[in-house]
Amino acid sequence: KQRKAQAIRISDKIQNGWIPSHCSKNGKFASEKNGNHVHYRSSYELRAFEILEYDKNVIKYDVEVLRIPYLWDEIERIYVPDILVWHIDGHQEIIEIKAEWNTKNPRFIAKTQAAINYCQERNIKFSVWTEQELYG
Repeated sequence: KQRKAQAIRISDKIQNGWIPSHCSKNGKFASEKNGNHVHYRSSYELRAFEILEYDKNVIKYDVEVLRIPYLWDEIERIYVPDILVWHIDGHQEIIEIKAEWNTKNPRFIAKTQAAINYCQERNIKFSVWTEQELYG
């Protein structure tokens, strides 16, 4: 319970503009689609926002707004996906931004499986964007 509460507090702080000091590249991206600034915590996230901003099929997107429970080491934890996207055709998509080398991490795989289950129950698309999707 304590870890879950801490994860929620950190997620809320990030939503309100707090940027952890361990992030190598961070800042605010001025989003016309959202009518506000969105916070990025890596060059990959910044690139994803740029792609979404200029994609004519995207109406808007929001950053770190969902909380998905998952089990790790027999403890329920909270996974906060990077981006929730609303597309012009009406479908939603959750996008996780991750370096390719990090997609083999067992904890990431557990989070991904929880997200896939969450999305299947709600008819939401789930995608992981790595260097391939971000930079071609």
